[in-house]
Amino acid sequence: MKLFYTAEELAKEMHTSRQHIDMLRRLGAITGTKQGKTHIYSFKNVAEFIKKYDGASMSNEKEIRKAVSERDSNGRTCNYER
Repeated sequence: MKLFYTAEELAKEMHTSRQHIDMLRRLGAITGTKQGKTHIYSFKNVAEFIKKYDGASMSNEKEIRKAVSERDSNGRTCNYER
């Protein structure tokens, strides 16, 4: 277990692209910390992302936006549409 991941490392672990990790961050699905020219993701941030979005489709920008808007700050699914 690593304590921190770069976008490239996280993409490899999650079997996706670095660009997809960047999109998840930009759209608010995962939290990263900027370190110089790159973002790093703590193990805690990654675990929170997995718990919060378990079962959600995150395959494209539209699906990510939908998943983010459906969950409140506690990670629970909201019963209303925004």
